[in-house]
Amino acid sequence: AIGYAAFYGCSNLANVNGLANVERIDDYAFYRAGFTGLFLDNAKYVGERAFAEGKYTELAIPAAVSVGAHAFYKSDVVSVEIPATLDNYNIDEETGEILSLKTVEDIN
Repeated sequence: AIGYAAFYGCSNLANVNGLANVERIDDYAFYRAGFTGLFLDNAKYVGERAFAEGKYTELAIPAAVSVGAHAFYKSDVVSVEIPATLDNYNIDEETGEILSLKTVEDIN
């Protein structure tokens, strides 16, 4: 697991190895952080605001994940892959956007 606020504010991270095997990402774990690519291959739970206000070039979310409220709130993402089977996401009440992604250039 990646603990509560573990990388809070780490905006200059190029890459964090080992995330593909992590099953739980706690609340605020990467709040206001940034990555080149973020692949959550085995994640079962992504906590509230876990990746909120972050900057990510590429983001892939697995089908069997539970996503907490505002997990990606106001995040800048160039490309995001959200599986069609993902039906337990939250919708931002203010914007109506899935996962509250702020900017997305390519959605698969």
